[in-house]
Amino acid sequence: MKFTYSVKVRKDGIARVARDMVPKEKFLEHMFGRREIVKRSMSTPCWEWTGCRNKRGYGTVMFQGKVWRTSRLAWFLAKGHHPGNMEVCHQCDNPPCFNPEHLFLGTHSDNMENAASKSRLVSHKGEDHGCAKLTEIDVKEIRRLYVPRTNSRHVLAKRFNVSHNTIWMIANKRMWRHVD
Repeated sequence: MKFTYSVKVRKDGIARVARDMVPKEKFLEHMFGRREIVKRSMSTPCWEWTGCRNKRGYGTVMFQGKVWRTSRLAWFLAKGHHPGNMEVCHQCDNPPCFNPEHLFLGTHSDNMENAASKSRLVSHKGEDHGCAKLTEIDVKEIRRLYVPRTNSRHVLAKRFNVSHNTIWMIANKRMWRHVD
């Protein structure tokens, strides 16, 4: 990207060289003029950012001295106002997409509700959870063997290599609620 430089003379007569901010039109020309960072295909109306991306797949770019997500910057440039505290959400569920027609503003709650309605939130329950020590068969066995107000909690805890509080929570369906 080419920057423009200007010389400003202060009141005390010292000349300063300043790099001027990039106008919106020049930035748009830069973004869309470079084919290697934007992939548009006929099969999808998404504009996929192929330049730098963060860990979650969202495009990032430097604009006016700040790092922006490409979707937030596209919203800002297309709509003419900064999204502020609102989130720029994707209708297309494609993180690298920055097509302004695919974006909408919403709160974090709106974004999470949208994700849940499209089954995009992954919930790892039971054996699918990475830290699970028990299986569904173990949980059913614990519930079958547990007798309240006895020492069985401690005995079961040793047998299944978990804490006695875990046994109580499983028996009272505070944990592993999805297992009958």
